Amino acid sequence: MNEKISAEPTKDFFISMLTRDISLLSSIIDLVDNSVDAAGGNYQGKRVEIILSENKFEIKDNCGGISLIAAEQYAFKFGRPTDAPPTPHSVGRFGVGMKRALFKIGANFSVLSHHSDNSFQVEVDVNKWIDEGGWTFDIEKVEPIIDKGTTIIVDGLHQSIANNFVDSVFIELLIEAIENAHYKIIKDGFQILVNEIELELKDIEIFSSDDLGVSGKEITFDGGVSVTIKAGVGERDYYAGGWNILCNNRLIEKANKGKLSGWGVEGIRVYHPDFAFFRGIVEFSSEDGIDLPWNTTKTGIDIDNPVYLSTLVHMKNIMRPVLELLKDRAK
Repeated sequence: MNEKISAEPTKDFFISMLTRDISLLSSIIDLVDNSVDAAGGNYQGKRVEIILSENKFEIKDNCGGISLIAAEQYAFKFGRPTDAPPTPHSVGRFGVGMKRALFKIGANFSVLSHHSDNSFQVEVDVNKWIDEGGWTFDIEKVEPIIDKGTTIIVDGLHQSIANNFVDSVFIELLIEAIENAHYKIIKDGFQILVNEIELELKDIEIFSSDDLGVSGKEITFDGGVSVTIKAGVGERDYYAGGWNILCNNRLIEKANKGKLSGWGVEGIRVYHPDFAFFRGIVEFSSEDGIDLPWNTTKTGIDIDNPVYLSTLVHMKNIMRPVLELLKDRAK
């Protein structure tokens, strides 16, 4: 008779592996993603505020909160269960973003949520939780308030994190990263603040006129992934030129100038200052975010994804006439 041996990971090893391959910037943007998803596509009047200090991290929103059922059955699990109800066109798809971010930042965290159905709070001392046997968190119902939203506080900050939170350069990088990642929803009225600084719209513009058009194509793949591809010219800016790739309105690749997006392959020239006018935008959209060609940290494209490989063929066809126009202009 066969006996069983345990393959259950130790908690400290699990946390170490979970947080190792994601940057602090990406972790914080994951938390913003959750607020965006909670807004449900209705961004007018919605806001998220991030407060950083050497002692504490706080992020709070007015986007509707998390239901008690979602908290008990899905939101605090490590990974998204297959029976979890879909959040149409969500960007928080993989089920690890919130937990990974909280473990990344500090040793204690609390999640307070006010939803139309109920309100709850989860408080975790991570070191104590590691020493406990189970993989559960205690949840407590609290008195509801009128304003519906979620507040997350992390203290006991890891020293390197605390150092970053008082570094003006890091704050600037965080603001820039969020402005880039969520420029589409900022354009739609969603308000984001970092240490009381309101983030600005950094739009990606493609010029159009009677004489100057925009190349484009719309594609729908089996499985429900739709893609819109547009390419043309914008202001001359060497760093802004290239392809911009979005998944469910979340910018994944900004101004990509490499082989990933078709530059320097199949007769297309390597990116050059003559092409600093080039602007390309590719927007992938799906009801179920798992079908989109992004990696789990949402910091890049999964280049082996068949939807992306098929789209890349169209991107190269669409960029060729724009590059010919720019080469003629340079001459």
